[in-house]
Amino acid sequence: MPIRSEIEAYPHSQEFLLWNLLQNIPDNIYFKDHECRFIRISTKLAQLFGLNSSEEAIGKTDFDFFGKEHAETAFQDEQKIMATGKPIIGLEEKETWPNGKVTWVTTTKLPLRNEKGEIVGTFGISRDITARKLAEIEMQNAKEAAENANRAKTEFLANMSHEIRTPLNGIIGMTDLMRGTPLNVEQKDFLETIHSSGENLLTIINDVLDFSKIEFGKLELDFHAFSLLDLVHDVVGLLNFRALSKKLELKYDIDLGLAIDYQGDATRIRQVLINLVANAIKFTEHGEVRIEINAAPAKLGDEPDIRRLMFYVSDTGIGIPPDRLDRLFKVFSQVDASTTRRYGGTGLGLAICQKLVELMGGTIHVETIVDKGSIFSFELPLRQAHQLSLTAQLKLDAGLAGHHVLIVDDIETNRRMLSLQLKRCGITSTVTSTGQEALAFLQEGKKFDAALIDFQMPHTDGVMLAREIRRICPDNLPLLLVSSQAGDVSMDELHRVGFSAVLAKPVRHNLLRSTLREIFKTQRDAASPSEDSPTPEPDVLRPLNILVVEDNLTNQKVAQHILKRLGYDIDLAHNGIEALTAVDKKKYDLIFMDIHMPQMDGMEATREIRKKLPRDQGPKIVALTADILTGERERCLSAGMDDYVPKPIKIETLKTILKNLPPP
Repeated sequence: MPIRSEIEAYPHSQEFLLWNLLQNIPDNIYFKDHECRFIRISTKLAQLFGLNSSEEAIGKTDFDFFGKEHAETAFQDEQKIMATGKPIIGLEEKETWPNGKVTWVTTTKLPLRNEKGEIVGTFGISRDITARKLAEIEMQNAKEAAENANRAKTEFLANMSHEIRTPLNGIIGMTDLMRGTPLNVEQKDFLETIHSSGENLLTIINDVLDFSKIEFGKLELDFHAFSLLDLVHDVVGLLNFRALSKKLELKYDIDLGLAIDYQGDATRIRQVLINLVANAIKFTEHGEVRIEINAAPAKLGDEPDIRRLMFYVSDTGIGIPPDRLDRLFKVFSQVDASTTRRYGGTGLGLAICQKLVELMGGTIHVETIVDKGSIFSFELPLRQAHQLSLTAQLKLDAGLAGHHVLIVDDIETNRRMLSLQLKRCGITSTVTSTGQEALAFLQEGKKFDAALIDFQMPHTDGVMLAREIRRICPDNLPLLLVSSQAGDVSMDELHRVGFSAVLAKPVRHNLLRSTLREIFKTQRDAASPSEDSPTPEPDVLRPLNILVVEDNLTNQKVAQHILKRLGYDIDLAHNGIEALTAVDKKKYDLIFMDIHMPQMDGMEATREIRKKLPRDQGPKIVALTADILTGERERCLSAGMDDYVPKPIKIETLKTILKNLPPP
């Protein structure tokens, strides 16, 4: 063997190999005695020390070449190795050499033993990793720069949200209040224009903020149980007036085979539906807009309780040319981007819809024919919520189950939806599309506990039918009018005809249930009166001491006037310091707290109040804020607040908070 013969040619062959290793290896190799003095080093290390030869290092220590801190650390490490016999493997170190050069190395040090196995020193090897370390540092710096940029963008969004929504709170809040004052026709028209413009601007701002949150990864989904039926009712209820103003029919149809309750982000699903339906109404001049929800096939890998739903929004509008379909889901892009375009908008809505659907694990598609209409569809995987057993459901609606209701509506979808809602309450129903058939049922002697009657029907409308029913059943059948246009008839007239209640389309499940429960309870009480029956409480809010902490004068006026309309006189504080003074002087039941204020902001003020008055002893504190970025609600709650109200402030929102306030 050539290697064997080469080794045999030298009496000290191992020394020959070691010499070659130390002479040529690009790494730093060193041997040290028990006093941490060098006894041998590699040529590469000698060069870094600035020596002419490796022999010049013999007897010297790290203190002769490195700074005190580095040398002391190395000394302590080597003393520990000699004391314990345990090596150091792969330690990353930063080194500054005598010529000022800075490098990074990965070091391995081991105990040096003699022939008897006794530890007589240490030896080690250090490999230069400067290039890799600099790349890591550069990458970390780039990451931190990107995080700082995103943080700056997030702060900008928060500031923009606050600065824009604050004056909008004044515009929308004051116009809401003025709507309840006596106005002539021209003034009402001016006011509605202002209010509508404010709401449109708010929609645009929300679109921009939503898209920004998605782009910056700040939008988080909020999964909770929701009713599919209630969600669709919310969408239709919000947009029905807009459809009616264009003489369009807004319809919906939910597959009766579907479960009603699911786990998902109902707010974002509602947002997608509202956007698609609003677009459909905007681009449709004649005909109808329809929402349909059906089951979609399961996919490989779906968990057992996952159900895939297909949502459709169809219209009979202008359609989209095939050569412009690629613009649909692009940011700030519109099908008609010309200066003479007829329809406005930012071009963000559909881009946001696509992003939201994808965030929820779904896909969105469109089919369209020019001048015929479009169908937007999106599929979502939703976790089916745990259903109450039939026994538990009937127990929950003990005041409803077992009743029988007559439904009269000429539209088949409406009949199906009402029947489905009643079925959920344990109520059976008989449905008919005509007033004549309804009268025939009654003349035949069929018994019903109530009747739901559509207002607009051909031949015989709801009011006419009610008069005929009263002729057959003078008093004993409660009648409920279901309509989107009942405002054309005065409430006095409807009561004279015999209607017990009026339900606006789309009929919300909770409202239908509570209305029927009250009607059936009244019937039971009338049939078996009891002296012990509790007297119903009047629908008034209880007295409260309320403090509003807000630095903006316009927002102060809005809050003051809204609460005054609800029957409350309030105290005002302009910042957190004034709020603390007010709380020391007076006991408050409720504090509405702005977040951004001079001297002391709402977060700090809340924390100070909670130090003195914990939640179980102090007032309920509700944040009033124009910041709607992800995490703002959580920051408010962690500061000690109980609830969160985004600006612009709505009267109904404050009503809900006041009604839900726990008793003292």
